[in-house]
Amino acid sequence: MVGARGPGAHEAEWYNHQPARQIKEKVSKETWDDYLKVCNIRNPWEIFVSYFHFRNPAAKTLGPETFIPMFREWAMQDNGKWGQPNYFVDGRSVADVHIRYEHLAQDFQALCDRIGAVMPELPFTKNEHRGKKVDYRAYFDAPTQAHVADLRAQEIDYFGWTFDG
Repeated sequence: MVGARGPGAHEAEWYNHQPARQIKEKVSKETWDDYLKVCNIRNPWEIFVSYFHFRNPAAKTLGPETFIPMFREWAMQDNGKWGQPNYFVDGRSVADVHIRYEHLAQDFQALCDRIGAVMPELPFTKNEHRGKKVDYRAYFDAPTQAHVADLRAQEIDYFGWTFDG
C-alpha cells in the first residue's frame, strides 16, 4: 500500500510505512484475509544504518571516520520506534510474502510467479554512499550491535537474522 509521504503524512488516512495493525483496524476482516500482503524486509542492522543516513543526510558528505562515530552515538539514543516492526501484529509477521532485500530478484520473481505476472527488469534506483558502499557491519561496535539486536529481537528470532547476514 502506498499512501501519503513527506511532512504531515501521518495525519493522512493512509500513509507510507503505516503499521499493519492500523491498516488491519481500517479494513474489513474479509478484505484483510483476502488481500495478498507483501512486505519488503531487510537485515535489522542494515536497515538501522539506512535509517541513520535518512535521518542525517549531511552525514553522506562526510567520511567514515566521522559518520561512523556519529552513527554509534545516534544508535544508542532512545530509538523507541525500533521495537516491533511495522509488519508485525501480535508478535508475528502479517505478510503472506516477504521480499528479502538480500534476495530481491529471487523473491520478486517468486511473487510474480505466484500472481501470474511477468517479472519486469528491476531498476537500480539508489546510489551507494558517496559511490563507495561502507559495509553496514563497519558501523557497529559491540554495544551498538547488541542494542539493535535487543530492539529487534522479535524480528531477528522470527526470520533467523544474524549480524553477519
